[in-house]
Amino acid sequence: MGTSDLFPPPPAAVRACAAKLGPRRRYFGTDDVVADLEALRRALGVERWAIDGISYGTYVGERYALAHPQHVSKLVLDSVVPHVGLTDLGVDEFRGARRVLNDVCGGDACTADLAAVIERYKVGAALFDALTFDSIVDPTYRTTFDVPGLLRDARRGRTDALVQFLQTARAWQAAPAETLDQGLHASALCADWRYPWGDSAAPLDGREAKLARAVARLPATAFYPFDRATALRNGFVRQCLPWAPTPPTPLPQGRLRVPALLVNGDRDLSTPLEWARRELALAPQGRLVVVAGAGHSVQSRARSDAGRRAVAAFLLG
Repeated sequence: MGTSDLFPPPPAAVRACAAKLGPRRRYFGTDDVVADLEALRRALGVERWAIDGISYGTYVGERYALAHPQHVSKLVLDSVVPHVGLTDLGVDEFRGARRVLNDVCGGDACTADLAAVIERYKVGAALFDALTFDSIVDPTYRTTFDVPGLLRDARRGRTDALVQFLQTARAWQAAPAETLDQGLHASALCADWRYPWGDSAAPLDGREAKLARAVARLPATAFYPFDRATALRNGFVRQCLPWAPTPPTPLPQGRLRVPALLVNGDRDLSTPLEWARRELALAPQGRLVVVAGAGHSVQSRARSDAGRRAVAAFLLG
């Protein structure tokens, strides 16, 4: 099924994975990870600890802090996933892509080129995935691939660089289970979050129709520079659409009542800055540090030390 949340996996692969796990797939939700963390804390004999999470780790950290605030001294959230667990069908991510491309190009030329390419070649989901992947490996969008140039060329009918860009993103994300346990990943993603068809216990029949109605209700401007087909066909929904009915993980409730530092790259499309701002609104003791030019996973990948210095000052202060 690959390492990407956005490249649509084959439905047969999703169904086979869920069937192979069988009833065990209910035991891989984030509530189980939180229970494991709490068992570890007790085994270590510590009353309070600081938690530093990156990407999905931010979601785990948030869920732990909501369940056990008395045991969290400080919380670092790097590349933030909001804890609300509700999909917006990509609207925040599309908005983030528009913002990032405008920043890369110094105006809206790249965004207009992207919209034209998607309309002409019907590659919205694949481009959404490739641009998000590039925000992880090359947040300049110019070093590995000249993204502004390839979009401009593709709009004019020259697609060689675009095809190579899409193929490279896909090749990098093809991976064995040892790299990313796809069964565990899908189990958590599908049971933790809520979709237009409801939660993970919803019958398979009717899911597709409910998804289509939800997308149709949104204005076209909500998807720009992408389109409705991108919202319907990206892997985030396509992975969970055929996932066998499973008891859902309870949704988290409330606000984060612990000191929290949120760190996000402004070029990150995997966990866009828009998500960090949403989580900040739910963290009364939170502070957001935005690292200019950085993509996903600020502490491990950013060229700038601004995020790492902020984390060190927060944890040691």
